[in-house]
Amino acid sequence: SLQWVNMRSGYSFIAWQCGPRNGRLTPFHDERVRKGMTMILDRERMIRDIWDGIGVVSTGPNNPESPTANPDVEAWPYDPEQAAALFKEAGWEDRNGDGVLENEEGQEFQFELTMSTGGEIVERITSYVKNQCTRAGIRCSIRLVDWSIFADLLKQRDFDALMMGWSASAPESDPKQIWHSESILDQGDNFIQWSNEDADSLIDRIRATLDTDERMALWHEFHSVVHESQPYSFIRVSPWLRFVKGDIGNVGTYKAGLDRTEFFRAGQMVTQPGS
Repeated sequence: SLQWVNMRSGYSFIAWQCGPRNGRLTPFHDERVRKGMTMILDRERMIRDIWDGIGVVSTGPNNPESPTANPDVEAWPYDPEQAAALFKEAGWEDRNGDGVLENEEGQEFQFELTMSTGGEIVERITSYVKNQCTRAGIRCSIRLVDWSIFADLLKQRDFDALMMGWSASAPESDPKQIWHSESILDQGDNFIQWSNEDADSLIDRIRATLDTDERMALWHEFHSVVHESQPYSFIRVSPWLRFVKGDIGNVGTYKAGLDRTEFFRAGQMVTQPGS
């Protein structure tokens, strides 16, 4: 078996509802709150304890092996004290000494984390996230739903936060589908309703720029904008796992995946369809 992170590896994340849910804003419309939520999660520990050490911490929507990724962007640190400062700056603090954060109106910081039903991994995630929220003075409830219902919740924007993952179909995928404000409309895939003028401008320029170096520079700027705003808390980049028969040789684990034209078996090249 082969295991490695490449440009087509997917990533898991917690998505924060940046727009209204049923006509009311969630706490996560505030960028400071979203950053704080990222900082209360020890993602290195999550990878170690939840995924048995398999994977690397994600810094944004671009995998670290892709040229679209900004190598200067570092993952937000695990820093509960800085998170508490950000929450307070955004108006959330323990005002009555009960261990729970409240806003100026006295409303408790509480939210619902939606996840698709699953096995032991889901149980580990929900247990860890709830525990970290409790430590930070946040009430977190868990809603587990079947995937068929999950998809409807995305279309209806009926969630506070949810955990899921995206799998890359190519080393360079069109960012408009997920990140552009136009994709909020008509039940588009910007289901978190994140609207950012800088991101919109960069996405439009990325899609219109043919020169590779110029386009990669724009990608790097876009990576930085998403990192600063934290519409998702980026958790983990998952490696590719591929099984290759023992009699197949010259198997290279490249950044773009596998090149089957290089394979050989028992001293002869492995022919490809159409060759």
